[in-house]
Amino acid sequence: MNLERRTVQVYNLPVDSDISLLKPEQVILRFPHGKTIDIGSLCYLIRQPIAKSHLGARRNSKSGRLVQISSIYEQRKQDIRLLISHISEYFLHSGKRVETIKDMVSRLVVFIYWADQNGFFDVLNKKQLAKNAIIQYTHYLKERVSRNEINVNSGARQQNTIIQFLCDFFEDEELKFGIFLIRVNSRLKKHTQSPCENVQGRILSLCENIFDGLTSLVLEHKQYPYKLVMPDHLNFTENILWIFPVESWFIHPSKALRKRHSCLAYNYLTGTLNTLEQIAELRLRPNTNISKDYSILKQAEHNLIAANKNYRHNQRMHVGTIAVNAFIILFFSQTGMNLSQALNLSWGKDYEISSSNQSFRIVKWRAGGKECSFEVPLEFMPRFKKFIALREYLLNEQECEYLFFTLGERGLGAPRQLKSGTLHGIYLSLRRIDPYLQMVQSREWRAAKSDWLVRNTDLATAASVLQNTEKTVLSSYIAGSESSHWEELSSFLHNMSNVVLSTKNDQKNLLKSATGQCSSFGNPLALNNEDSINKPNCIDPEGCLFCDKYRIHVDETDIRKLISCRYCIEKTAHIIGSLEEQRATLRPILSRIDLILDKLKEYNEQLVTKILLEVEEGELDDYWARKLEMFMELEWIT
Repeated sequence: MNLERRTVQVYNLPVDSDISLLKPEQVILRFPHGKTIDIGSLCYLIRQPIAKSHLGARRNSKSGRLVQISSIYEQRKQDIRLLISHISEYFLHSGKRVETIKDMVSRLVVFIYWADQNGFFDVLNKKQLAKNAIIQYTHYLKERVSRNEINVNSGARQQNTIIQFLCDFFEDEELKFGIFLIRVNSRLKKHTQSPCENVQGRILSLCENIFDGLTSLVLEHKQYPYKLVMPDHLNFTENILWIFPVESWFIHPSKALRKRHSCLAYNYLTGTLNTLEQIAELRLRPNTNISKDYSILKQAEHNLIAANKNYRHNQRMHVGTIAVNAFIILFFSQTGMNLSQALNLSWGKDYEISSSNQSFRIVKWRAGGKECSFEVPLEFMPRFKKFIALREYLLNEQECEYLFFTLGERGLGAPRQLKSGTLHGIYLSLRRIDPYLQMVQSREWRAAKSDWLVRNTDLATAASVLQNTEKTVLSSYIAGSESSHWEELSSFLHNMSNVVLSTKNDQKNLLKSATGQCSSFGNPLALNNEDSINKPNCIDPEGCLFCDKYRIHVDETDIRKLISCRYCIEKTAHIIGSLEEQRATLRPILSRIDLILDKLKEYNEQLVTKILLEVEEGELDDYWARKLEMFMELEWIT
């Protein structure tokens, strides 16, 4: 295949309607976030193969895809002109996010690649041919699903995107009629799981310390060397990270005494300047000229004086941008906003704060002629106001339409919109301080926020804060973290044992749970010391099942709780996975419940039998009834 480069021209979306595209085969469309699509290459029937079915081959954003020049299809030039105009109009008036439109057009490019390979060259100008192509493309997608190359939901999304795009392009909704639709399987959807609470805490404590400390350094004109307080879990000496106004604004304490090329005069362990002897020890290569070390020391002294006198010293600007990066992580955790929303969040100087309820505040402003808003917890407002002050300091009266921005290299350039890879870069810099830090994506913060809101408020409040529908919150973000699931199930099954109490027993010192009572939560003790598999603890459910602190009364309330619990477990068992996984996970739980029920029957078999029948008919304990209803909302059970 003889592929070669061609002349290209990049056009920003939306394309000015007054521009006449004389050579559509040269057009590359650029989206506001900087990503591009080589739409002009579709004028050629032989093109560089696509590396990834949904993203296209990797290439420089300003260079065109390689093509066979002689394969240009003259009849398609006008089709591409119309396609560019359609995409531009859709960009202006659809109200869709930039990422959504980019994904849609990328998927269309994939479809046209397939169409050209299968002889449907006029798929963009003949409706009946387009319909026939969609029918054949559907068969192709189904075959890929059957070969496990893609899952059924990916196939459904690709088919639906192409059908809807062509219906809009041809302005004919009837195009979709008579086509076999690939149905989405809701059980195959990967629900976002909330990150472990320990992981969240480690990230947030670090970001809070960085933001609070560096903002104080910058806005309050604190002096260098600066003590940046760090979280206890990092085990730094006196929990201090020393900051200097130089390129290496900090060095991890574990590396502070390693030999290095630069910043020799700064002692990152004590927050002082090094002596001449210490400078000599840090050098990678011995230096016989002591005057050079003396010069380095004097230069460091002058640098400290300059940074402490200059309120807008370049290193203060630099650490100010680092404080902004830390705040972005905090912002994700508090608002549950997704990455594209946050990066495209506009901002206006005149904003107001109002109360949505006792625990949340709404931040409102106008930008681009429309009202914008988001909700944050009341306790987050002081940090948000501090961020706005930091933002104004960094911009120094420069205009920036975005709430979050970058100032280029070391905070000294003009403000620009953050790119989608920003989050990854922020975590890389944070790992210089905490090498064991795990990355949490914005979608995972959203799941964590949703989980917290549902647990601590209600579904309506969660939907309001996340700016979503209640159904979306339920279906996409209610998974919670694995550790919280274990903890919750632990409290549901709260330390089961074979101890059954009569209704006359004193309940003053017992803690109520969803399945009965507990005599001493947090102090698990094994029923059988020889049992190495089911070790008791108050976190893992299998540990709780074989603990001696569980209590249950022979009364209707406690028995209904226990039987309702078993009913829900059985109804949702298929969610876990294969039959082997279900048996391994659930058999100990169900066996333990059955043992307790057998013991209860010895006291009042008639009552146990009665409640068993009632629960089977749907008369569950209130708590478990709500749980079952939630699973039904998620369509995990029917």
